[in-house]
Amino acid sequence: MPPTTSKDLTPILVLLFFSSLLLLLDLTGALYWFKQIRSYIAYPLTTVSFTIKSGTLHSFQNIFDGSTLSEENITLKQRILELETANTSYAQDIESFKSLGKELDTLKKDKEYKRSERARVLDIHTENIRGKIKLNRGSRVGIRTGMPVVIGNSYVGYISEVTPYESICITYLIPGQEFVGYILKSKISGILKTEISSIEMTDLLATEQVKLHDVVSIRREDYPYYFSFGTITKVPANDGSAERKATVKGLLPLDSINYVTVVLE
Repeated sequence: MPPTTSKDLTPILVLLFFSSLLLLLDLTGALYWFKQIRSYIAYPLTTVSFTIKSGTLHSFQNIFDGSTLSEENITLKQRILELETANTSYAQDIESFKSLGKELDTLKKDKEYKRSERARVLDIHTENIRGKIKLNRGSRVGIRTGMPVVIGNSYVGYISEVTPYESICITYLIPGQEFVGYILKSKISGILKTEISSIEMTDLLATEQVKLHDVVSIRREDYPYYFSFGTITKVPANDGSAERKATVKGLLPLDSINYVTVVLE
């Protein structure tokens, strides 16, 4: 059996000796000069390290802040869209209330007509045609072709087709129609022409002074009533032309009506 070898402790003892010596020198201040030299050497390294660390932290912070601002910007834009949508909805509600008010006025103004029949709108885009509406009343209640259709005192259109229980109304939104239009308060008359995107009052004399917001009325043949049709939104130019024309806007939002009155007599 080989003899047991003893472990050499000399390196450890030497390390302990020098550690104790350095500690003793530090306590007596003998290493002050060494600390000064070390601080001069280490200061640039420490400064550079701090600058790099600080810059890195700021970069990450800026990236985070930029991301946060971007998210807040997206949120604000979404909120603006929601508010705009709500505002549009409120505006539509207001228009609906106005339309409803006019429809309720129909019940009051029916008494002005000798005979009339109230009808519900079944379809505002019959055969996919805007301005062609279907009503739930027909010949069984006395409705015939040519009869005017109104809401209150405002003109909607005329009956073009009739069955015993339903009828079709051609509204003023259908282009290519012509009526005689009257501005009653100033005793002016002209020809109303419905186009695809506008309504014009033509054949106005150079001496006839049409004003903005004047109410234009029409009459249907064989009926004594004047029906309000629209208002002047653009007056003709005073250029001496023999054929002057004005732009007219209809009074009713026909895309959202629910009830109308058919004037029978």
